[in-house]
Amino acid sequence: MTIFDDIGGAFDDVMRVTGSIVDTPPRTIKASVLNKTTQNLNWVDSGVDHGVRDGHAPDVIKPQGEGKWSLKNDGVKTGCEGWMKWRIGDNGPVVKLEYNNPFVGSNTYSCSVDSDDYVVQREGGTGDKATVKFTVDQILNQKPTAPVDDDSDSC
Repeated sequence: MTIFDDIGGAFDDVMRVTGSIVDTPPRTIKASVLNKTTQNLNWVDSGVDHGVRDGHAPDVIKPQGEGKWSLKNDGVKTGCEGWMKWRIGDNGPVVKLEYNNPFVGSNTYSCSVDSDDYVVQREGGTGDKATVKFTVDQILNQKPTAPVDDDSDSC
């Protein structure tokens, strides 16, 4: 055995590890919020707990408009996680959206609004490359008009 055999063996070990890392599927979240209220949704604050922003949300989402943003993992065997806060109108209640696509385990979501006059619902969001849609709606003595299917949740 020569030193070249030792180096070659170490090189093979490194290639096996890096090969499995390169093959690791990325974790992404493509998020959107549909504003079904009669007022603007105004960005208040946001954060990324894991990963990095891949696309930025708008500062204002007009009534009946939609805002989009995205996150992706940033590192080996990691996921992505973040949150966003929007204010309904200039001085209205705050909507909070939270989303997590971990490297291991199921995706989780949370959404809330500081008022009984509004509702937030979620649709989608499964898989390593998740697409999730939140809908903010007013309660006008009727059921919310957010889409409902097998993959929806009221958060």
